[in-house]
Amino acid sequence: MEKNGKIVTTVSIIAIISIVFVALIFIGPSPGGFLILPPPSAGKTITPIYGRNTTIDSNNYGILIDSGNNIIEDDLTITAGKINGISVLNSTKLENCTSTSTSLSSIHIYNDAKLTMRNINAPMLTIFLHNNSELVIENSTINQVALADNSKVQVKNSIVQQITDLALSGTISFLGSSEIEILPNSTVTYLMLMRNSTLYINNASINSINMACPYKTIGLSGPPLPAKIINSTILALGISEGSSAIVYNSMVTIAIVSGIARLTLNGSSVSTLAYGIICYQGTTNINNGLLPAPGTYENNTRIINMPLPASNLVSVVANNSAIVYINGWSTMSSLVLNLYDTASAQINNVNVSNLAMGIGTATTTISDNSQLSVMNSNITSLNSYGNSQALIRNSTVSGNIISTVVTPSIQAAENSKVTFNNCSAKNIISISMNSSLIAMNNSFMPIVSISTTNTVSLNFSTIIQSLTVTSPKIGLPTGNVKIVNCSIYILGISGSAVASIENCSITSLAEGYVIYSGTILYNENGLSGPGNYVNYTTIINSPIGSSSILYLEVNNTANININDLPTLGLAILLVDNASATLDNASFTTLNTYNNSKVILYNSSTIGITGFAFFLDKSNATIDTNSQIDTILFMGASIGTIRNSTINSLTVQGSSRVTAQLSSFTSISCYGSNTSDHTIKIYDSIVSALIFSSW
Repeated sequence: MEKNGKIVTTVSIIAIISIVFVALIFIGPSPGGFLILPPPSAGKTITPIYGRNTTIDSNNYGILIDSGNNIIEDDLTITAGKINGISVLNSTKLENCTSTSTSLSSIHIYNDAKLTMRNINAPMLTIFLHNNSELVIENSTINQVALADNSKVQVKNSIVQQITDLALSGTISFLGSSEIEILPNSTVTYLMLMRNSTLYINNASINSINMACPYKTIGLSGPPLPAKIINSTILALGISEGSSAIVYNSMVTIAIVSGIARLTLNGSSVSTLAYGIICYQGTTNINNGLLPAPGTYENNTRIINMPLPASNLVSVVANNSAIVYINGWSTMSSLVLNLYDTASAQINNVNVSNLAMGIGTATTTISDNSQLSVMNSNITSLNSYGNSQALIRNSTVSGNIISTVVTPSIQAAENSKVTFNNCSAKNIISISMNSSLIAMNNSFMPIVSISTTNTVSLNFSTIIQSLTVTSPKIGLPTGNVKIVNCSIYILGISGSAVASIENCSITSLAEGYVIYSGTILYNENGLSGPGNYVNYTTIINSPIGSSSILYLEVNNTANININDLPTLGLAILLVDNASATLDNASFTTLNTYNNSKVILYNSSTIGITGFAFFLDKSNATIDTNSQIDTILFMGASIGTIRNSTINSLTVQGSSRVTAQLSSFTSISCYGSNTSDHTIKIYDSIVSALIFSSW
């Protein structure tokens, strides 16, 4: 909003909340926040988790309801497989096991089943809705409700901590449209909508609402209906992308409207408004915080029958062939810039200090055939797609830090092109996939990650603290990364990445190889054996302080045996029936795909983030004092764990794992089988046993 063409400044909390909201949209919720919903499995008749002779500190089980019109009132106690006379399937069967605590943590409703919960106090309970199921919550306290498909929830005179319609299972599923009603005297702490769901709120209190409807959703089901909020109290209302809302006679502390979104405020009280403009034609000049009169743009927020709140411009969208100039803006707390079609933008002398959590300045996304020029400015991040082009000169890319997690500063994909001249970056540059073109000239880039099928060039005394070059195509020579006249402290290149390094200074080199046939042995003497291996790195006139082999890609039924390398921290990738045996070895990452097989003896992950992911019908045996931080089984993979110590084990979908004589900090189950238990545990110790979804 504006008065006399001058933007009214606001408190910095707008920028903090708006950037956090945008971050949630781009990077998605974490498992510690909103819930991950795997797709439903057919034939849910077998108990997913079975345990025998095992000690469990905390047993968190779930129950399944898949038919009928059911009522649970006053009590959640299960007796002889029933709650209030309702037959349910328990997720967990334990024989001769000891549990310090046992609690019902989740209810899973499928098909056309309906459930009404009355007078239930369950602040740790999560309810999952699938298919066309329906839920009514009356006079109750619930932790979370997560909706998928075309499910419905109605909340009456109740307290719910979190409600979300975001269904995640490796990739985001936007299919279906849920319905959410929050009725009088109800309180919801967090509400997140990411699909075409319908939202109606009346005489309720909401702490935070985040709404976004990505374009892929609109393409599947058409644009969503506006959310309706009546006579309610909202602390923070965030609307982004294709979402819209109409707010009547309500009290809103902070409203944030970003991108191609729409908000109508009618007869309401809003303390602070962060709004955006959509430039659709001609040229729009934003100079030192001043907006011209409307004519080339429209406001994404409409105010009716109420005074203008304190407002701040936080979002600029340009589409069609619109042109935007942003000049000399030093008081801006945050800005999200999105360019589409053949639109273009020039940013000059836009510099602001970072706010709390390192957040500040401009976040920019360009796509289609748009063009961006940045000079003498400080931007937080840039995402480029399609055939877009960006030129960044004499500028700083500061990056985002959200809850101590650093997110990428620059991401380039598809056929986009980004050029840096005389720039510096504080955090991460991530160059991803497809045919993106990147040039970094005379710049300082602390952490750079490149995965591309096309050309990336780093030239003319670019200084890089850590550079990783990987290939998006496993085992195949891919990309064309050229690094010339650069100083690199740590350089890692995977075996299938095509890279040329010339006239550089490299303090430490981590090499990669592709093993494509036969059997190879890797020990302290290096690679040997009758098999065949190759890499695609060329190094010319570049002194190297030290080097080691860290990246190993094994494919095409090839096999590798890794022995007595307990401190190296390998990155291992197996695909297409490949196999590996590790004996007294360590790794940071281990990924297996497509019927690959791995056996671990007395092996371990290095660091608190080390992981092993077994996908696509892989087979893994973990044995003999192995110590792994994080393990994930997905895609019908099979696992056996014996005599080992595991921090976190997660089994999803139709995978199956058997554990014996082992110790686990946590075991989580996100799937079920029609033929056997998903997880079987014998003679082991488990701190937390968690069932999350059928």
